[in-house]
Amino acid sequence: MKVYDNLVREDGLFNNETITENSFIVQCQESESTFNYYLFDSIEDFKNYYFFIPKFCRNYYEVITDKPQKLRFDIDIKNVKESDVKNPLPLVFKFKEKLEEKLNTDILLYISKDIEEKKFSCHIIINGYYVQNHEDCFNICYLLHKLADEALKPYIDFSVYNRTQSFRLEGSTKYGDSRYKYLYGYSDISPHFEEGLITNVEGCVLLTPGITINKKTLKKPKTQKWYESHWSNYYIE
Repeated sequence: MKVYDNLVREDGLFNNETITENSFIVQCQESESTFNYYLFDSIEDFKNYYFFIPKFCRNYYEVITDKPQKLRFDIDIKNVKESDVKNPLPLVFKFKEKLEEKLNTDILLYISKDIEEKKFSCHIIINGYYVQNHEDCFNICYLLHKLADEALKPYIDFSVYNRTQSFRLEGSTKYGDSRYKYLYGYSDISPHFEEGLITNVEGCVLLTPGITINKKTLKKPKTQKWYESHWSNYYIE
């Protein structure tokens, strides 16, 4: 394990370490204003470290770089009582079911519970498929978000597809907060921890234009306009 206080500066992790296919990078918020970055040789090495950290010290995020990654959604309602969606969970389940029906694969749903039920946060992670980079991830997730109920769409956060992105890990919470992220139905780290890692694409199928998804093809847009021909405008029947 190697520890750095930054990723991209001259003295940072990216400029001083060799990142391999098996490397796993996490971010940890150590205090109100301090973040450190940890490099592990493998996911297994990280698990051997992370699983033994006391719950109240788990403020960890998976660092997703511009590499193969799973599709995911972040749904965030900052004030449920003042929003248009007073009971978001049924809408999230409906969206999850439509994704499962469309893609014919397992969907993992993670909830960050708020005791006072003021804020609603959840992560949806799609297993079985992956894309090559952050741009493709944004494009496909934008395509798939159309399956969500109209009331839910405004709360889908599209800022989580950056070239370098931190994504909270199962079993962790934000520093100074008590809203731990758990797989729905669990109150601690689940047996599906590795499946929920965005950069763990082992056994997944690469999504590319023309691929068959659940016996349906990702098709080109019906347009002759050059600026609409990018494959982000492709659609699933």
